[in-house]
Amino acid sequence: MTPRTVKADDAMRRGRLAKAEQFADAAVAVDMLADEATDVADAYVTLCVHAGIAAADVVCAARLGEYSRGENHDEAIALLSAVDKSLAGHLRALLTMKTLAGYSHSPVSADRARRAGRAMAALLEAARGSLNHSDWLREPEGHPAERGRDAPSVVAGVARREGALVGIGDR
Repeated sequence: MTPRTVKADDAMRRGRLAKAEQFADAAVAVDMLADEATDVADAYVTLCVHAGIAAADVVCAARLGEYSRGENHDEAIALLSAVDKSLAGHLRALLTMKTLAGYSHSPVSADRARRAGRAMAALLEAARGSLNHSDWLREPEGHPAERGRDAPSVVAGVARREGALVGIGDR
């Protein structure tokens, strides 16, 4: 069976990066609004997974000119592995948590949630770094920072809150 890939253009890369940023921002916001990190671990991990998938698409598109568009996650991991084996490991980690976080009755552990945050951050950093045009690095239109509001920012898998770095499970 031939892997399903799609050719990528600048609009796709910008769009997928904007989605990766949205999911990452939402993950941080969900974590910050919860009384306890474990109260929202499943939602947090699900958002990390979606951010990581979108970021992986950006990396593949920027470096290979195509990205995986199939339902077989192993194909996406293999394609990303052609670019960077470490990043493929991060994507694999996220995708193994997808079913547990989104479809299982069992909650995600705090340790897995922390791992998801680190994997998401690594993929997002690579996606940002893979784009060579400075105009792609601007905040997307409608981003909270453009609306004059402070937005949580993802920095190496943690959120910046009131001057301190806080990650899920660190509260």
